Amino acid sequence: MQNSRGLNDRLLKSCVFAYEELLIEIISVPQGLSIVYDVRPDGLIITNVPEMYTIDEFYNFLNDCKAKMKMILEDRYFLKPNDQKLFSSIQTIDTITRDQDVNHNNAIDKSILDRAMKYVGKGEYTEEVDGVNVSIVVRKAPTLNLKVIPPGSPLMEVPPNTCKSDALEFIRKNIDWLRDRMEEVKSMQSIELLKPGRTTYDGYTVDVEFDARRRKSVSIQMLRDGVIEFKVAPGVSLETFNGLMAGYIDRLQKKLADTEAGISRDKQGKIYSNGMDFWLWGEKYILNAVEDNLRADAHDVKVNKDQKTIEIPVHTGHLLNQLAWYVTRWSEQCIAIRGRQYLDEWEKSLGIASVSLHVRMMKTKWSSCSEQQHRITVSPDLIHRDARCLEFLIARELMNLSETPNAASYDELLNQHIPEWRKILESLSRPFPPPDIGC
Repeated sequence: MQNSRGLNDRLLKSCVFAYEELLIEIISVPQGLSIVYDVRPDGLIITNVPEMYTIDEFYNFLNDCKAKMKMILEDRYFLKPNDQKLFSSIQTIDTITRDQDVNHNNAIDKSILDRAMKYVGKGEYTEEVDGVNVSIVVRKAPTLNLKVIPPGSPLMEVPPNTCKSDALEFIRKNIDWLRDRMEEVKSMQSIELLKPGRTTYDGYTVDVEFDARRRKSVSIQMLRDGVIEFKVAPGVSLETFNGLMAGYIDRLQKKLADTEAGISRDKQGKIYSNGMDFWLWGEKYILNAVEDNLRADAHDVKVNKDQKTIEIPVHTGHLLNQLAWYVTRWSEQCIAIRGRQYLDEWEKSLGIASVSLHVRMMKTKWSSCSEQQHRITVSPDLIHRDARCLEFLIARELMNLSETPNAASYDELLNQHIPEWRKILESLSRPFPPPDIGC
């Protein structure tokens, strides 16, 4: 039996098609009296259409509602970029050749697809906020990100499905910062930037390398051939380069002067030299540096108590620039080993357990304790004092960590284990070298 409906009275089938810059998906439902639609944030308009609706009836509905659909798309959402896979298997109603037979297997006509891309394909928009044109790009970002890119163009990155009103309000709140940043970036265009490659500075050859990972740090070191290696992130000005190199050359010249004078300095500026006096646990020794690649380790330091000498092994050719480093490292290890022994003994006496010991340089005190971290910190300079100074400080900090410290029991314990603790406390306030405390 032939269908009595005309050409334009064909029944709708479920499909996706473009209509006047709108991308619409038709879902045919068995029941219902009217069409229900929803505008999704990705630009696709979902329409639930009763199965008895004809094509003409649906187009009449679109003509009535298309203005409201476009307004929702433009005012509510920033649409994310188009996924090309979405169109690989799309079925369509050809809106240009409506008088011809409908072919649901045809791809979307290119002109219709281009118009649909206005919403779902670009992912980039321009909005004017308080007289400033801001480019808005939809990207997979966790939060809103407002920045200025050369030569001073404001750019805002927004996550998919971001409400337009929220994004514009964010720009308005930061408009003053944005204007200042735009002027700053524009002024930077006239600044001469550092270029990668080989250059010279103050008579030194410098190899400039760009490393994008070094956003907050700079690496400057002299190689064995006398060339200075300078690693920094791209975008550093020539003025910044000159300032960094001036500071490095100043430190380098001081180090060369120390080498000529036969001395070595640690990070705190303490001077070390071969044959110098070195106080170890309150006794004076002679510090001797020996070039020995096999023994160049802080564990291989030899202390001769009879001859009162300390033998420090260093790598060949690095006698001066490594001497301070080895002495400092060895001193910290000596403090850690002996301090751990005292800590274990006093933990048993006071009934405190699981206390860690940390050795760190301190400028204003000999020791400290942290109740939260259950840790005692001591200064490596205690290596020069009598060993009982270290024991006294560890005992005192452990008592501070106890829950209910008592002054009477505090003095009683110290008198029992360290009878001369008052002399020790007094000696710690005196300048170096340490005085005799009855050793």
